[in-house]
Amino acid sequence: MFDEGGTLIKYIGDAVFAIWGAPVRMDDHAARACTAALAMARDEESLEGGGRQVRLVTRIGVHTGPMLVGNLGSSQRFDYTAIGDAVNTASRLEGLNKYFATRALVSEASLAMTDGAFFVRPLGRVRVVGKSEPLALYELLGRKGETLAAAAAYERFERALADFVARRFEQAAAGFREVRALRGEGGDGPSEFYLEQCALMLAEPPPADWDGAVTFAGK
Repeated sequence: MFDEGGTLIKYIGDAVFAIWGAPVRMDDHAARACTAALAMARDEESLEGGGRQVRLVTRIGVHTGPMLVGNLGSSQRFDYTAIGDAVNTASRLEGLNKYFATRALVSEASLAMTDGAFFVRPLGRVRVVGKSEPLALYELLGRKGETLAAAAAYERFERALADFVARRFEQAAAGFREVRALRGEGGDGPSEFYLEQCALMLAEPPPADWDGAVTFAGK
């Protein structure tokens, strides 16, 4: 994070809240945030204790938008922080990793400011808690130019996702099962998520005005 010029705002329990672009302006703040997120997502560090080894797994959400940043509070107590809708959205994205079994999720707003520097997998459009408008969600996988072993699986996932949005739920489920097989022993979290969604949609078809987005009721 610090290698990419990030500003550590605060620790929140076992979470870290960081921003880019303040207090020092940087035009490439979105790319720096994504680079830091990718590095943390790939970190396989572990701790040894009590005769066992514990893997440290991180979940990361990256979003770009206007925020109020500065020394906020009152004359009794204040600190340097950032507040606003963009902060809440980034927090919601971090939480969605639990549903998709992913490590790093990034919004379309952030990707639009990186000049196509990263390899991502579209995960569809989602409505997070507190939002009525859906946002496009992506899994951060690597930098452009890298060779990804699972490229064929990611391409098949995109086609299955297109079937899902087009209400072809049986075809979509078949596609997600193919992706799961292509990924091998470790499986594929996003495919598992959408297989559950396909089952729900087949059991109870969505209304005629369904826009293809998945709504999350929890954080």
